[in-house]
Amino acid sequence: MPIKQNIEYPHNLRKAAEKVYFKNNLKQLMDSHGVSLNKLCQDSGISINTLREAKNNPSHNLNLDTAARIAETLDCHIKDLIEEDMATLLFEDVSKKHHQDPLFINEQIFSPTNSKLLKDLFLELGIACDISPYSLYQKVMIKNKDEKSSIIIDLNMSINQRAELHVRDFYISVNQRILDERKIKEAVIFALETYAKKLKCTQIQFRVSNDLEPMEDNVYTNILTLPSDFRFTMGTDPAIFIENTYVELHIPFSSEDKTVWYKNFL
Repeated sequence: MPIKQNIEYPHNLRKAAEKVYFKNNLKQLMDSHGVSLNKLCQDSGISINTLREAKNNPSHNLNLDTAARIAETLDCHIKDLIEEDMATLLFEDVSKKHHQDPLFINEQIFSPTNSKLLKDLFLELGIACDISPYSLYQKVMIKNKDEKSSIIIDLNMSINQRAELHVRDFYISVNQRILDERKIKEAVIFALETYAKKLKCTQIQFRVSNDLEPMEDNVYTNILTLPSDFRFTMGTDPAIFIENTYVELHIPFSSEDKTVWYKNFL
């Protein structure tokens, strides 16, 4: 099993959490309802200056009475007006500071929206996972959300300035009483390839171990109540990559226990 890494996060989450409490979604709601400032002012009885300030400055604190009147006028729940997802707020705080970074401009980093897309792709494979971005949202850890699962994953990915998606720590363990490790690995590779294409990445790389010796995973076997047989190989059968048109990347003086497979996208 992979060793847990000490991750140095790019920004002080505590300070960010203290600075950002919530943000209003007034502009998005007005756009979706096709309502102008003048119309909302007329229908709600709220001064146009108050509405303009809230629309143009999403971090402007709305008092509860004003928020309730806006929600009633737009026929929506007050929760629709207030963005309180801390992950989204923290991301927006960071993205403002790095708005000139091409990865942020092209929305190719591991933003909350992209992380949800990635999480949904894994859910289609029956894998519920936690996705933890770090290093200015250019790296991410992916781990199982629940240990009582027949598929255990532990992945680490990054995206570089050339918009190449690099996959490392490609660890997958499956309950072989009911699942085939090779098929699951191939499905995960395809899911990550799909994700890379949706983000318009130029290339995807997998850096995998060459160790193909089957190993028992007694940790997860002992966790489940039902009979199970967790086994894994640290490496990945090269045939999986070759059959899916990946090419081996030859790196001078590289470690013999690892191989890098890549695929370019047009």
